[in-house]
Amino acid sequence: MLAALCALFLASSARAEIPDTDLNLDPGMPAVSAAKRKPVPFSMGTGYLDDKRTLAPGDRLSFRIAEEGDEPVLVTVASSGEIDFPYVGRINASGRTCKAVADEVRGILEKSFYTKASVGLALETASTLPMGTYFVTGQVMKQGAQEIPRDREVTVAAAVLEAGGFADFADRRRVRLIRPSAEGGETKRFTVDVKAVLERGDARKDMIVKPGDYIVVPERMFNF
Repeated sequence: MLAALCALFLASSARAEIPDTDLNLDPGMPAVSAAKRKPVPFSMGTGYLDDKRTLAPGDRLSFRIAEEGDEPVLVTVASSGEIDFPYVGRINASGRTCKAVADEVRGILEKSFYTKASVGLALETASTLPMGTYFVTGQVMKQGAQEIPRDREVTVAAAVLEAGGFADFADRRRVRLIRPSAEGGETKRFTVDVKAVLERGDARKDMIVKPGDYIVVPERMFNF
């Protein structure tokens, strides 16, 4: 009886000496502690796949394929508007959201590498480059090209003020906004009553300026 109890005690002690951090069941492989295990693949939430802000050249993003188990890598939107992704290649990103770009990357991966892929794409550093330029001509104090900053919108009234304001003979009620088509389609033309915007605060009559727009301030027909 005593011998049996001793044998049971020794077996229990031997089991207790096995470290609980050794999670590897293959004796030919080194032990991996719980602290060194790779993280669980992320869940696809809005933090990774923003669907509001559009990307622009100069933006830096973190990119990760959960199935690879690697840490995120940094990718940059090039001046051409493209991102060169590992395993995938170049994809147009300028003017698109993280979610839209990640969806395209996932589709390519699932065609060639995975049955189901989990792609993370998140903005790390926003570009400080301007969104583009517009042009102001006609009856303003400073004609020429102006930049559209990334951190705020520019309206027609604001563009006139940034051009030094109206010249003496400007037709303030009939400022023209000309928007060439980016795809060779029909050029759009709008008329903005900048006088109403500036003097009466009627922002409904104002318009947002986009890259490539032309703002033309005509001369009044009667200068008295």
